[in-house]
Amino acid sequence: MKSTLTLLSLSLSLSNFAGAQLSIEPSWGSESFASVADRRFTSTSTNFNFAPSDGGAGSLSSATSLTESRGSSSGFSVLDASNGLSVPLIRTYASTNSGNWAAFGSSVAIEGYTFNGSAPKTFTLDASLTGLVSNIDNDFAGNFATLSIWSPSGEFFPPIATRTAGPDDGFFFSSSESSYLEFGFNQLDTLRLEQNGLNDDDVLSGSLSWTMEPGETVYLWASGRSAVYGPDSIADARNTLTASFQDSTGLSSLSGGVVPEPSTSLLGLLSLAVLFRRKR
Repeated sequence: MKSTLTLLSLSLSLSNFAGAQLSIEPSWGSESFASVADRRFTSTSTNFNFAPSDGGAGSLSSATSLTESRGSSSGFSVLDASNGLSVPLIRTYASTNSGNWAAFGSSVAIEGYTFNGSAPKTFTLDASLTGLVSNIDNDFAGNFATLSIWSPSGEFFPPIATRTAGPDDGFFFSSSESSYLEFGFNQLDTLRLEQNGLNDDDVLSGSLSWTMEPGETVYLWASGRSAVYGPDSIADARNTLTASFQDSTGLSSLSGGVVPEPSTSLLGLLSLAVLFRRKR
């Protein structure tokens, strides 16, 4: 258990170091991360924001995929406006071959919403995590998702003292959720879904709710992660983390999201992990 906790801490630190970005403008975007390593993280190979774009602030989509002798991992996220209002869609995957290995795949997407109504209104966002796990040996492995709604009101300290450009609310893009607490933003609601194989859940679901005033802007932070430890383990969330509004009347997306469902080529990229996940 101690070694597992150490590995989890190291992996999260590596992911935040590689992925966390502070950028005043734009405040929405997408990025992905993949890693395969020895269980104690004595060696690792990583792939970060591979395609179709560099990922990060201002990117409507990002994807990464990594396959080697120890295992495979992948991540994909997109601000999907195929049904109108842009919402994050996230897919992640991780698997190990025979041996004491570890693999991680993760993605983060952030979207902002402005309310153009004439009176206060409460919004509800429904989310579901669909996937499977196999041969998972502890609580820290499996498929995980976090969605949180943030209001940019509050005391804000720019990460660079001389930086003045950007929106008045000062909200920034970051792949680390804790950044927003550190900079004084208000978390209006949060939802965490954990598919660790303990309850044999194929689909997990929940909702976020918050109230907006006319002209107000809020930000949706969505993260998906697949993690495995030890030999011949699989955490497969490529059937995706999805979210949809019960009633989005009066809302508009800051990104102007125009990205449709993932293309066949991108889904093929993430499917490579299945073909090569075990070295027989």
